[in-house]
This record gives sequence, C-alpha cells and structure tokens, in this order.
Amino acid sequence: MKFALKKILNTYIVKPRVNLKGVGNKVSISPKVYSRKLRINVNGNNNTVVIDDGAFLHYTKINIGFPDCPIDNCYVHIGKNTRINGAFIQLGEQESEITIGENCLISDNVEISCTDTHSICDFDGNLLNIGKF
Repeated sequence: MKFALKKILNTYIVKPRVNLKGVGNKVSISPKVYSRKLRINVNGNNNTVVIDDGAFLHYTKINIGFPDCPIDNCYVHIGKNTRINGAFIQLGEQESEITIGENCLISDNVEISCTDTHSICDFDGNLLNIGKF
C-alpha cells in the first residue's frame, strides 16, 4: 500500500496502519500527530488507543491481543508532545493498561509490554490463564 507524504516542519505525516478485529474497539489519533510507519493492531473487544496532540511516532507498533488470542478491555494512552522512535508497545492480558505521559522521550529498540507472555488459549481462542504482575 502506498501512502501520500506531506512534509511539514521536516517531519512526515503518514496515515497509520490500523487493523481492528473485534467489536467496540476505538482508536483516537489527534490530527496533530506526526507519524511515519505507525502500526496499530487490535485483536479483541472494547479496547481503546488514544494518541494526543503533538505526539511524534516513528516506526512504532502498538499491539493489543494476538490474532489467535484476542483480549478485551485494554487501554493505551500516549500523551501530548511525546516522541517515540521505533518502540514496540504490547498488551497481552485482559483489562491491562499502558499510559505514557506528556513530553516523554522513548528511544528505538524499546519494548513496553503489559503481559507475562505466557498466555494460553484453547482452540476457540478462549484465554485459559491470567498473567500475574
């Protein structure tokens, strides 16, 4: 897929790739967000992603749930004027939350995860274990 680029203040604004699977999911991205290769994947129900004004997201990926193991009622919030360069944000457990405040700076090759990475689902995609924090 080709994206139209618009150069503003030496930054590119590129339409993010958003993939929503489930019902009741919401993605709210301020029109004043600067992004390049932002990807958002949501697998489950009633999940929310909010990205505030002035955020700069470069090569950033946000995942909620997995195609073979969807999760519900999760929340990701990236605050105003936060700069993220190449991070991976992942939620893998029911009702988990990641909030990144205002004016934060996150470098590349950073992984922020809200999961014990040991979720087990049955063949129907039902979560069998609940991770411990």
